[in-house]
Amino acid sequence: MGLEKQTLEEVVYEMDAFLIRILMFELAQKEVKKRFPNWCDILKGDAYNEANPINQLHVITRLPGNVTCLEIDPEVCEKARAFNHHVVQGDIREIPYPENSFDVVLDLSTIDHVEDYRKVLKEYHRVLRTPGFIMASVWVNPEGGGYFTRPNATTVFNVQYYHPKWAFLEDFNKIFKTKNNFYRLRGQADEVRWDSGKQIRLPANLIVVFGEKVDVKNIKIGRAHV
Repeated sequence: MGLEKQTLEEVVYEMDAFLIRILMFELAQKEVKKRFPNWCDILKGDAYNEANPINQLHVITRLPGNVTCLEIDPEVCEKARAFNHHVVQGDIREIPYPENSFDVVLDLSTIDHVEDYRKVLKEYHRVLRTPGFIMASVWVNPEGGGYFTRPNATTVFNVQYYHPKWAFLEDFNKIFKTKNNFYRLRGQADEVRWDSGKQIRLPANLIVVFGEKVDVKNIKIGRAHV
């Protein structure tokens, strides 16, 4: 759809989403390289950015490893493959890989489009190796759940959920059984500056969580707090 056919709401939504995606990719690159400086196998929970020609400026080809994008929408799969990305059609609720297949899992707000987020977290845990690292950016609601339909949505995941914040963090800690460090991006009054120098104000209900899959003997359970 051309820009002239979009409403102002749709244009603003896409601009905000684009800036947020850039920051999430930068953070992912930093965290993965810190843990796996040489090489690793990475699973990304969608191929939305890889299918968009504008987003080729910051896609995760810069990460140190083999990146596999798991995408449920066949049309998005084909578009992403046209840009030479490795894309497998599948569902993050039933990942078509055996246990211990990846060193890293990146979910950049894909889990927001699935109502049963616990099932997705368990699948991510299953396919991670030990030690393994997961990073997820998640839209949450401190006061409970909720959802909205994305403007101009055409993909299978056209509903975006706000998962209950504290329930999500508690479940995240239980499933990965490790201390959960997360950024709370609190919104219009707060600005976040990344290593690149970019500075942007972010929504009040977006958080970024980190987790590790560790040996049972090394488990450390921590309480998530702001």
